Parts: sequence; C-alpha cells; structure tokens
Amino acid sequence: MHRVVNTSAGNVNALVHDVPDTLEAMREGRCGIGQLDFQDVGRLSIQIGGQVRGFEAEGRYNRQQMSL
Repeated sequence: MHRVVNTSAGNVNALVHDVPDTLEAMREGRCGIGQLDFQDVGRLSIQIGGQVRGFEAEGRYNRQQMSL
C-alpha cells in the first residue's frame, strides 16, 4: 500500500475544487483522469488526462492573487 500526503491548504484538481471534497474523493479511490473535452483536443497525440472542469477563480481569489 502506498501512502499519499496532501500538504496544501487549498486544492483544485481534476476531481473537486476544495480540500474536504478532495479528501473524500481520495478515501473513495476516485480517479480524475478521463477524456479531455476542450476546443481542438483532436490536435493532441494524447486525448486523456486530468482536466480541471467547472472551476471559477473569480470570487475565490482577489486580483493580486490571480496575477501570481
């Protein structure tokens, strides 16, 4: 069995957009890898990956934080 440590205070990933839901997804063994679905994905040689979907940075971060 491999151990994984998530040390971030905030978390955005291919499954969810916050720490509590990330921990739940990890406990359930869910996978965020799947078919990529964005414009011109056909030009890529690989069309699967961990795509972050539905994330809205506005309202979560201020302008200064978003420009880092």
